[in-house]
Amino acid sequence: MKKLVLILIVAFASVHAMANTYPTLSVEGKSAFILKLNDWKNEELVFTIADKKGVVLHVDKVEKASSMRKYSLENLPVGVYEMTIADQMKDISFDIFVTNKGINVSNNEKVYFRPFVKYTETRLDINLLTLNKDLKVALYDRNNEVVYQESTKNLKKYEKRLDISKLPAGFYTLNMYVGNRIYSETIVK
Repeated sequence: MKKLVLILIVAFASVHAMANTYPTLSVEGKSAFILKLNDWKNEELVFTIADKKGVVLHVDKVEKASSMRKYSLENLPVGVYEMTIADQMKDISFDIFVTNKGINVSNNEKVYFRPFVKYTETRLDINLLTLNKDLKVALYDRNNEVVYQESTKNLKKYEKRLDISKLPAGFYTLNMYVGNRIYSETIVK
């Protein structure tokens, strides 16, 4: 419980301290945008551009990211895309609209906090700041059989300790579906 409180305090402090320092996107010309990281500094960032079906079209892994990057979308067909910047704690996403006349970028970023998962031979701890988003948690064995499953709605946070002492040794997959995001973790017992 103390760890969850500490995680929530750190997450809240990060949100509060970085309220004006999240990355921003601005259109440049007819088919490009500039990503400005502002004061958001992390050792490793992952940039992705995906279509609305979730198909990733571009991935850019950056260590010690520079403060500005330019992306051209001139070869993309008309449609809606999502630019996501991710670090170890959160994902920040922007909608990008490609039209025949050019591109538009939404000014409203969406922030998703990543789960904190810790496990031993006997227990599996899951902590996640859900901020009232729907959540489904499922643990699968190596045969893709459901070992544990739970769904929740309208919770600000999710914390669960599972007793896995009776599970046989092997590989397990923990999937956490938060809103329209999926987070996966491999558990080795």
